[in-house]
Parts: sequence; structure tokens; C-alpha cells
Amino acid sequence: VEHIVARQHGGTDDLVNLALACHQCNLHKGTNLTGIDPDTNEVTGLFHPRRDRWEEHFSWDGPHVIGRTATGRTTAWLLEMNAQERVELRRLLIGLGDLD
Repeated sequence: VEHIVARQHGGTDDLVNLALACHQCNLHKGTNLTGIDPDTNEVTGLFHPRRDRWEEHFSWDGPHVIGRTATGRTTAWLLEMNAQERVELRRLLIGLGDLD
């Protein structure tokens, strides 16, 4: 469980500010609320799991997460969602039929 808005930035422990996240995503996100869009170099807000819809910001290309918007690109880049070991794990899960 991770804080969407870190306590350091005024986030609370209320359920509306908590979200499930894998350990790697949580470590890479840290206390960040924004990042730099790798396509435009603009400061961009990260994906907010309570306000944003996954399908608007991300899509799949096999085991790769594709950012469809500035928010999606920035989040995928900052959280290193397509790091080699993560892509390989997804590839394995897809092969086993455990991830569609």
C-alpha cells in the first residue's frame, strides 16, 4: 500500500489517499507528484489512481506498458514500468495465461 500524495506533501493515511502498488513502483515513485514527460520535457502530473482512468493514459503492447498521454508517458518512465526484468516477468505471465 502506498500513499498517492506522500505525507511529506500533506497526504494522509485515509483510504482515499492509499493505493495498491508493487514494491518497485512504490520505490520509484517515492514522494514525487510530477515528473518530466520524456516526449516533451514538460513537467507533468503522475497518474492518480483515484482520479484518473488507466485506459485513458496507458495501453499494452504485449508485455510493455505504453503511455498514451503525457501523464501516462511520465508515469511509465518515472516508475520504470518497462524495465527489462518487469517486462520479462509480464512476458512469462502472459505465456502462462495469467496476464491478459
